Amino acid sequence: MEATSHDIAIVGAGLSGSALAIQLARRMPKDARIVLIGRPDETGRGLAYRDGNPDLLLNVPAERLSIDPDDPGAFVRWLAENSARHPPGSFACRADYGRYVHGALMAAIAAAAGRVELVEGTVAAITPATDAFDIRLASGGRFRAARVALCLGNPPPQFRIADRAIEPAAHGRMIADPWNDPRMQRIAADDRVLLVGAGLTMVDQILTLRRNGHAAAIVAVSRHGRLPATHAASASAPVRLELAEAKGRLLAVFRMVAKAARAAEAAGEDWRAIIDGLRPATQEIWQAFTIAEQRRFLRHVESYWAVVRHRMAPAIADRVAEVRSGGTVEVAAGRVVAVRAAGEFVTAAIRDRRTRLVRIRPFEWIVNCTGPGRFPSLAANPAVAGLVAAGLARPDPLAVGLDVDADCRVVSRTGQTSTRLFAVGPITAGRFWESTAVAEIRQQASALAARLAGGADHREIAAAPVAIRPPGAVRRPSSPR
Repeated sequence: MEATSHDIAIVGAGLSGSALAIQLARRMPKDARIVLIGRPDETGRGLAYRDGNPDLLLNVPAERLSIDPDDPGAFVRWLAENSARHPPGSFACRADYGRYVHGALMAAIAAAAGRVELVEGTVAAITPATDAFDIRLASGGRFRAARVALCLGNPPPQFRIADRAIEPAAHGRMIADPWNDPRMQRIAADDRVLLVGAGLTMVDQILTLRRNGHAAAIVAVSRHGRLPATHAASASAPVRLELAEAKGRLLAVFRMVAKAARAAEAAGEDWRAIIDGLRPATQEIWQAFTIAEQRRFLRHVESYWAVVRHRMAPAIADRVAEVRSGGTVEVAAGRVVAVRAAGEFVTAAIRDRRTRLVRIRPFEWIVNCTGPGRFPSLAANPAVAGLVAAGLARPDPLAVGLDVDADCRVVSRTGQTSTRLFAVGPITAGRFWESTAVAEIRQQASALAARLAGGADHREIAAAPVAIRPPGAVRRPSSPR
């Protein structure tokens, strides 16, 4: 079968791929051809927004979630036209957001009048050809594209428990990817469940289990045993800190942010405004750290950052509190140090963070809730594996995702930046850190589309640089971002 030729192939049709396709559909010349390839169950929705559970809400107010950076009110208008009214500052259903993005993608494809082809399938291989890439689908279909953008979303999650600590026979009762593993539907109402991790994924799994009739004990264990913080009922304007004095030192930044947040709380103000004020500068702050400092962040600070940065909607926090009040949900600070098979159940050895004592506890199921995976699980994707094996791509220095430059160009094994291979979204987190949320993804997509289209829009793909002024008083923007 002869390969169909395109100017650009977008591999992955979730949020990142949809955002890029929407922008390219508007910007590319009328004779350009674009192919968007993605799994049929995630097209336009991705993993996070395909679930129809109405109990799962977005953790960002609706007015901040337009897929189009040039039309910030688009999602709120969509809600008004297609769903219940959402007052300012409210948190919409995640499934509604998936429908909104899917509709925006379909509208952009229709408006492109044949320039954008949507192909539902799984990419099995991407191999270099003369001035192009050959793309082969698992189904046998073939495409050729002059340029390829990898928009693969979050790498599949993996247990962060050492392999040697898990008895092989126990894997049958361990679910690494609760979003895609059909065994989640086999969890019975009276099955005891251990959730490893206490972030937003854990919150989603508790609410989903309870909605499906589960009534038995649930234990969630994480290093610190802290649940995600809760959004304020009424958001305060972000507060920008003056961080020049920190000079790119992680400990200094951590102390300054913590001190400012405590001072705000002591003054009766909202500490969240301090964290939100970092948002426009997070990528700049991250890139000012050395690789050693970034590694230190991942080891010691990431879990604290996740608690205050990735917060629950107030209604979700209320629901979690209600579930916990029943006495069947326990959140513990500790580590799983061993897992053993025991017939129809497994045992987990959990070391308490405070006492260091190890307790052996039985469960029917152990579910991973530690969040997205990193490069090792990304490399299991056959398309990525082939590019890495061919030397056309490599992991970033932190092994979080793929190595890219400031323009989202993929970096080869020898350190050369490609002019034909790009990456957008969560797999660029090693470079940008903040590249998993809608605001950063839509900005990446818009800037990359402008560059691929050869337009005059030269906005940076990373967050626009934020001036870090000399030390002084904090500054409040005139309006919330």
